[in-house]
Amino acid sequence: MVSDLVPPSRGQQCRGLAHPTSPSLNLARHCLCLEPLHLIAVCHSGLKDVLQRWGFDDLAAGVASRWRCEIAPHAETEAGVRECVLQGRPVTCNPAHAAEVHDRVGAGGGRRFVQEGPWGQFNRPKIAFRGGWGKPGEPLIDEKALHLVRSFKEVYELGDTPLNLQSFHRTAADEAAKAAAAAEEDSIGESAAEPDIPLPVLPDLLEWPLPEFFRVNAGDDDSPDAPCALVDRATRMSRRGAITWWHLDDCGEFVYQAGLAEPDLTPSLVGPCGKPVVKIFIFAEKDAYELITQDDATNATRSFCGLDLFETPDGALPQACVGEDDIPLPRFTLAILEAGGRPLLSPPNCAHLVITVDSCVMVEQRRVSKLFLDEVAYFQRRLQRWDDPPIQYQFVAIQLKDPGLANTNVIPLLLRLLGSSDDCNDNEPDTRNIAIRAFQSLVALRLMHPGHFESDGPGKEAAERVDRISSGAAAPAWFDIGAVQHREILMTMMKGKTGLFQLGDRVAAYVHENGCPRWGPLRSIEVAAIGDRLAMLDGIREGRLLPVIAELATMSDRAAESSIETEAPPPAVTVPPASIESSVSAAHSEVSFFD
Repeated sequence: MVSDLVPPSRGQQCRGLAHPTSPSLNLARHCLCLEPLHLIAVCHSGLKDVLQRWGFDDLAAGVASRWRCEIAPHAETEAGVRECVLQGRPVTCNPAHAAEVHDRVGAGGGRRFVQEGPWGQFNRPKIAFRGGWGKPGEPLIDEKALHLVRSFKEVYELGDTPLNLQSFHRTAADEAAKAAAAAEEDSIGESAAEPDIPLPVLPDLLEWPLPEFFRVNAGDDDSPDAPCALVDRATRMSRRGAITWWHLDDCGEFVYQAGLAEPDLTPSLVGPCGKPVVKIFIFAEKDAYELITQDDATNATRSFCGLDLFETPDGALPQACVGEDDIPLPRFTLAILEAGGRPLLSPPNCAHLVITVDSCVMVEQRRVSKLFLDEVAYFQRRLQRWDDPPIQYQFVAIQLKDPGLANTNVIPLLLRLLGSSDDCNDNEPDTRNIAIRAFQSLVALRLMHPGHFESDGPGKEAAERVDRISSGAAAPAWFDIGAVQHREILMTMMKGKTGLFQLGDRVAAYVHENGCPRWGPLRSIEVAAIGDRLAMLDGIREGRLLPVIAELATMSDRAAESSIETEAPPPAVTVPPASIESSVSAAHSEVSFFD
């Protein structure tokens, strides 16, 4: 695969990305060594190398050389998009899908549209987020991360720290409830202000691909014959230099996003459509979640605990002991969003971070597909481990949870799609794919809400049908028990114990230093990894953690095992993170979608 990203032309003025905790630190981020239209082959390349080739030298400086990456594919056709969706991969789609959005915005571009329209000024201030929110080591709840703005223009121009603002497009009932709450509890003395003129609902102009998975009925968030439910839409304003740190989206939904055109923007990076790159999404593999973020540690410390991709050296990553074969680390996928370019379809439940390369406006719409309810089930399992879960969308919290609604609006559709597949074969891939997805969704819904399938009606009929297929008594040609088992394994997420991470058939201990995980060597024996963890905790107290990890990598499993009593219990969760400076050049954050 070839990426067409290019840096700006030689001699173009460079600009810096400010540090979130040190606004005065302005590190240059430019690339003057590559000519325009230079093609960079990055299929299965090193992440550090790719960032450097794109001109992000300062950002890449602290990236470990062992991280691999690939560029998200682009698909012009429905068949290409379908393949990526079924594989759980991000994919950029035909630019025509966002044509109506760009037509509505007009020639002035996204930032002028939001700033100069009648909706550009606010009667009541809105809450924006300062750069730095969500960074490993930062508090989960921090009022200093918030800032009140009185216009969209202030998001881009106020102060030295980048601000990020989301404008949600909710239903009339939602807006009425919001207005009532604001009038009842007025903390800033402006409850009598006139309502703000709302932004046009640009996300509704996006044309989604794959109607068999993502079609919704206009004006109806949930319909018995629609395979998908619209759950949210928003317009995001982001200032250059922001980073959204690792997160999942809100409930197992798909997200369709488009960057608005910016004709007056001097680009920092030019994308495959010849347009300015405004955001770079870095997706982790789904089953690498516990390598990326550690929920138990976050709960225990009340601070974000997870991988600082830009400040974790190779020696702090899971690695084989000296003389043993190494196990490759999971691969990242980089997806590019251009201003006025290809829209991005993001899969559910892949932890990702987002770098805002240039100030921009992005519109997005979120949909839960009834044919991918296993993604909802996966998220619900994650949710149970969080002390501060997000508010759930109505479709998940009500439509799927209520047995009457589920047996009216969800289960009959899945049963019909499953039943229509009895005679399908390898020559009918579309029908087969829909049948597989219907089966997976019924299995997942039954795991979440078994009571829906106990009473007479569609639920009980679906349960009997699923059981017959699973037992092999009525398994059609498309049924693959291996694939089903793999999905169930992913949903259980029983990967190791607190303080231990499993990679392949080996396990590595980890501890946290300032909210960032540091891993010991990969062991074949769990108790050896526990011994490593005790030594690593001592290393933190002595201020020599990395040398200790290097020493442990020279020890055999048996030597590490003998260093502790085999009956010793696993040590405590983590060392609480402290607030320290980092040298990441673009370490800012934008608000997560959690509301």
